[in-house]
Amino acid sequence: MTAISTLCVVLRFVQRLSIGVSWDDWCILASLVFAYGCLTTVLVATIVRAGYHIEGYTVSELDTYMKVKALPRSQDMSRSKVANWSPLLSLQVGTRQ
Repeated sequence: MTAISTLCVVLRFVQRLSIGVSWDDWCILASLVFAYGCLTTVLVATIVRAGYHIEGYTVSELDTYMKVKALPRSQDMSRSKVANWSPLLSLQVGTRQ
């Protein structure tokens, strides 16, 4: 759908160049930028498997998520700093204690 939207906006701008581009044309172009932002968000969420219940993830996927989420990007991503999450990840999903 975003490709069709892009085609329509390009054709609109080509047609409007002969009679003059108005403020509404720029609003349509801005909305197209936001459409690409939404498309990017959906694609990234799909690729990293977002939106599943926690039972749908494997322990290794949760381990990777905790490593990325636990530390700010400015800190060193060494293994020793991530070791704090080990007890959390060793729990079996779906069991009660």
